[in-house]
Amino acid sequence: MKRAGIKVRVCYPFNWRAPLHYVHRDHRKLIVIDAEKAFTGGLNIANEYSGFRLRKRRKGWRDTGILLQGPIVKELFETFQRSWYQWGGEKIPLTQTDAIPAKEKADISSDPSGPDRNHGIPVLPIFVYSKKGRRKLRSLLRYSVDRATSTISLTTAYFIPSRSMIRALEYAVKRGVKVRLLVPGQSDVPPASYAGRAFFSRLLKSGVEISIYQGEMLHAKTYVFDQCWSIIGSANLDYQSLLYNDEGNVGILDVGVEAKMTEMFEEDLKNSVTLDLKTWSRRPFLEKLKEHFFSLFRKRL
Repeated sequence: MKRAGIKVRVCYPFNWRAPLHYVHRDHRKLIVIDAEKAFTGGLNIANEYSGFRLRKRRKGWRDTGILLQGPIVKELFETFQRSWYQWGGEKIPLTQTDAIPAKEKADISSDPSGPDRNHGIPVLPIFVYSKKGRRKLRSLLRYSVDRATSTISLTTAYFIPSRSMIRALEYAVKRGVKVRLLVPGQSDVPPASYAGRAFFSRLLKSGVEISIYQGEMLHAKTYVFDQCWSIIGSANLDYQSLLYNDEGNVGILDVGVEAKMTEMFEEDLKNSVTLDLKTWSRRPFLEKLKEHFFSLFRKRL
């Protein structure tokens, strides 16, 4: 790529003098095109998405991304540029963004409370690259769960919940909220899958509905609350995303978008198996043993 003229920078390169620093990684997925459009979500650029993995042809992965236009693109570009500078990149000219008229710049669609919200869908960029930012992301997820009044629909590729998140989901069910969790049936990181399944029994007992996606690998990370507020991006409900990674997400406050997100969730449920506590408790002893073992390392998976 460098020979072709593509500029490349490496984030968080491995350092033998600080090997534990390698647990921090840039997990964000962001493409900004001509400073006019931005694409983000859970999708990487990899052969797995076209179904080719380990020299075998398989089904492509199931993931979710979103294409954005409008003034929010400038904010997302600035997010990219900040990381680009951090790892030694040079200044990037912004001819298209600089050309946005002043009136358009005032119609900031990422500000839900702004006076011009009718000009676009309110979108909040949730890109984090610091300990403080990750703490805010955790607080936002917890706030969204705690304030939900009717439905919570969670799709995540890697589910290793903290104790506080488990309690928040349990309390939501007690408030009368319908809580649904969709996770992959097969995982590219089996230890992480086993660590998360160690908590399924407790969640099922509390009334959380858990569905296992069948078929191709489910890699999406989408969270829908009360069919009016959703979060789409790269952050999973696990320790790696919420404690260590740089993550990129957007929050959307719009009934129409949420209706589409709910429709996608319902479609995924058609390709899933919903667990019941009685059947789940009868799973093989070896599976339970793996779950218990890997849950001991849940904060590092």
